[in-house]
Amino acid sequence: RVSAYIRRNAALGISNASVMLLNFRTMEVEAYIGSADFFNEYILGQVNGVLARRSPGSVMKPFIFALAADLGLIHPLTLLRDTPRYFGIFAPENSDRDFLGPVNATDALNKSRNIPAIELLLQVGADNLLDMFRKSGVRGLHNAEHYGGALAIGGFELTMEDIVRLYAMLANRGQLKELRFLRSDPIQISGYQLLSPEAAFLTLYMMKSNPRPDQRLRMSSRVDDLEVSWKTGTSYSFRDAWVAGVFGDYVLAVWIGSFDNSSAAQITARRVTAPLFFEIVNSVRAYKRTLSNIARDGQNNVITTYVCAVSGDLPNRYCRRQAKTYFIPGRSPIKLCDVHRPVFICRQTGLRSPRFDEQKHNVAVYEFWSSDILSIFNQAGITFRSPPAFLPGYSIDTLTHHGARPQIILPTRNVIYSIDTQRDERIPFQASTDPDASRVFWFVNDKFIGSNLPGQILMAQVDLGTYTVRAVDDLGRVSTTTLTVALRER
Repeated sequence: RVSAYIRRNAALGISNASVMLLNFRTMEVEAYIGSADFFNEYILGQVNGVLARRSPGSVMKPFIFALAADLGLIHPLTLLRDTPRYFGIFAPENSDRDFLGPVNATDALNKSRNIPAIELLLQVGADNLLDMFRKSGVRGLHNAEHYGGALAIGGFELTMEDIVRLYAMLANRGQLKELRFLRSDPIQISGYQLLSPEAAFLTLYMMKSNPRPDQRLRMSSRVDDLEVSWKTGTSYSFRDAWVAGVFGDYVLAVWIGSFDNSSAAQITARRVTAPLFFEIVNSVRAYKRTLSNIARDGQNNVITTYVCAVSGDLPNRYCRRQAKTYFIPGRSPIKLCDVHRPVFICRQTGLRSPRFDEQKHNVAVYEFWSSDILSIFNQAGITFRSPPAFLPGYSIDTLTHHGARPQIILPTRNVIYSIDTQRDERIPFQASTDPDASRVFWFVNDKFIGSNLPGQILMAQVDLGTYTVRAVDDLGRVSTTTLTVALRER
């Protein structure tokens, strides 16, 4: 399969590949290709790509989502934000240089959106992710500060053996087991529990809906009736194109690239590696006709529940469309949808009231999206009704209790801002708000430093130290964060 695929696609610059096929039930490595041609000096064929340390790109993102599910931060339909973000001075983009706005966790993973992955990494903790990798046997990792946000998008190195071992951990209900290359290698009945069985199940469930490259209109990846949970990864400068996945009894990993680290813009995982991956899946499926999907009884404590199809939260009485998702009772996030909200409109003036009077008001349901998401919608030509202004005469204290607080985008939480005191360096302040807010006022330790429009960036001078930052919108709603400003080392 590998040789034929390279011959057919030589015009694309594809010259080498590595493959590993593992039976995760027995942990036996059943097939293993270190390079496409051991005797080809042009492709450095005597380099073993299975043991080579390479950048994985996004093929390791599933483990961020797995940790997030384990910590109760997400379920498959949890709404995440794919909007422009700064993480210190790091402003990551997606491969298509576009943003989707609101995106559920399943689509964020399968479409490999970088901002949601980095946001989740900040919440689960980079040290926790690195600790998982180290416990699985990944060597040569630095500390979290070395990688920053790049840890979420493959800015580190590991081997194909590492990747296969971790994907097998997902298939084995969160238990890490060692690869077996010899029949004399001991068989592990149970392994080291890296993840809960529920989180491992949810991660594979999300990956299962990743459409095959030749089946973009389908809702999931299937070979006949065989489910495939898979993920792509393309490294920086297009040097490595990965696909790894789980199907039947197997974990399969495929790498395409060059051992001399040359890059080519057309070498992307979905375009060049996914077709070979599924050709091999088809071959295994034809040869092993008894393959079956992972048993659903492995889900343990996972149940199904209905959520709002728009927000991914538990539906309130105003949510018209609902969707079914898997859920970990007592762990998955539980809150009522706050996108769909009732607005009490005065029949006489058309203005909004914070209180309902059946004799005077009509009830209208609005979708409340934050200003950063509305900006993405506007760029796509999608418009939403804005709620009318409040009737005059109500105090700020009354209006404060209606709607969502500002969401502070900058300064980035858990980031230390380093400045040179000899220069006029300033700190950025930015927040998104509910659509009924028109201005944000900023305070640093109760000192007013300025105001800006929702979504705009205010640059302000801040001395060295640690501060409490408050963002207050013009309806009195308040959010806080912590800012640390340190001296930059020369």
